Amino acid sequence: MLKNKKEYLFFLCCVLVCVFPLFVMEYSTDTYHFALVSLKDGLGAGMKYNGRFITALSAYLLDAIGCNIVQYYYFSFIVAILCTSLAVYHVHSILKGHMSRRVAFFLAFITVFNPLVIEFFLFIEKGAFAFAILMSVLSVKNFVYFLRGNRKRIIFSYLYLSLAACTYQLLASVFVTLAVVFIVIYSKNIKEFCINNLIAISVYGFANLVDLLLLKIFNPSNIRMSEKLNLSNIHKYYFITERDWVIFVYIAVFVAVLCAFGYFGKRKYGSYFAKESMVCFGKYFYIFAGTSLAAAVPFIFVNPVEVWMMFRTTYSLGVLLGAIPISILYKVGGVYEKEAPPFDKSVRCGSIVMIAILAVELIFFHTMIFSRIKNNVEDEKLCEEIGMIIDEYERETGERILYVSIYYDQSITLRNKGVLMIGDCNVRAFSKTWSDVNHMNCLLGGRFTKVENNEEYAKEFSSRDWTSFDREQMMFDGQTLHLCVY
Repeated sequence: MLKNKKEYLFFLCCVLVCVFPLFVMEYSTDTYHFALVSLKDGLGAGMKYNGRFITALSAYLLDAIGCNIVQYYYFSFIVAILCTSLAVYHVHSILKGHMSRRVAFFLAFITVFNPLVIEFFLFIEKGAFAFAILMSVLSVKNFVYFLRGNRKRIIFSYLYLSLAACTYQLLASVFVTLAVVFIVIYSKNIKEFCINNLIAISVYGFANLVDLLLLKIFNPSNIRMSEKLNLSNIHKYYFITERDWVIFVYIAVFVAVLCAFGYFGKRKYGSYFAKESMVCFGKYFYIFAGTSLAAAVPFIFVNPVEVWMMFRTTYSLGVLLGAIPISILYKVGGVYEKEAPPFDKSVRCGSIVMIAILAVELIFFHTMIFSRIKNNVEDEKLCEEIGMIIDEYERETGERILYVSIYYDQSITLRNKGVLMIGDCNVRAFSKTWSDVNHMNCLLGGRFTKVENNEEYAKEFSSRDWTSFDREQMMFDGQTLHLCVY
């Protein structure tokens, strides 16, 4: 890296351009809980509970030297920037010399920094997520060395992917997405293809097994873990909470792609089922199928109620945005690139396409990030308004509110106005049970305890349907606030 520091600095600048608004401390719904306790008891305990042992270790170490949640946030953010740019750099080092220089830069960046990475940057453990991505990429890099003939490097592939799995289990599937691409590229015959697949499966399986064994040792009572293998979770994951009609969407996409390859075969080889085009289709289908299976397999060990599709669980599918073009453009023997004039037609057209894609991604990233910041502001405004009403009640009655009971009206609002919300990303703090009272404590001084509902108030609130905050959503009873979330 030091030898090619200009390349790394280029990727570092690209990442910074995308995420610079995050230099302002922001809160996900989880962070409000972690902010109320020490790093060890909050983030550390939570990550250990979920089998993310490297993430837990970082929280324990920073807690030991006296860091608070804000300091951890900035540490995590800096680590995320460095690790992400390093991951891009290492993907580029694999591609360099095997395709056009400009295309190698673009594909390296879009492979790692694809749109689905954004949710990782909107959690406080963003540094750990980025570290797991980097470890997966390094595992792939050593696997590629193995495919090129340096057999001893496979040991490092096992090691790096185990670190990835022990940081965030689902990111180990990034290895599969890229490994299958290079298996297709470097396998000279069916025998090599099968052997290389078995080795890739062993690397991926070993990494997940290490994390699973550690989880069984340190946290055998984890309610997120299932006591048996749930193969049906793969169905639940891809059919989006068991909406079976989604299968028709998948079939339609499969048929459309197959028809496109058939049309290509007819135009170039004179037959809809020409061997060349069907082999090509088979390669790309294998890459997609391998990635899809690897993304869902970890869920077979999980309690079915914990299975759902979101950005952070589908990141390896986003890696396909770069992986598929890599499989098309990568030349095993290397390429000799003659320097084209800067305004050559091919350079101009290719550059326009790449810049357009990066511009769209930049706009999306900034929209999501500024939406998070706006979301925090709106949540804080509402908390302050509630706080003022509580203060008024306490002055008038002499009572001190210590308990809060949360209720819901007929239709809860998940999103603040003007905020881009995708899945669980950028939801209102009041819309989640784990952050409703926690964010009140975080923003209003930390004295409230959440208590059970009162049936009479629950019946009254559930008959209403507010679209904005109203003082009628607050009912006081001695030291208890009955608060309805609209």
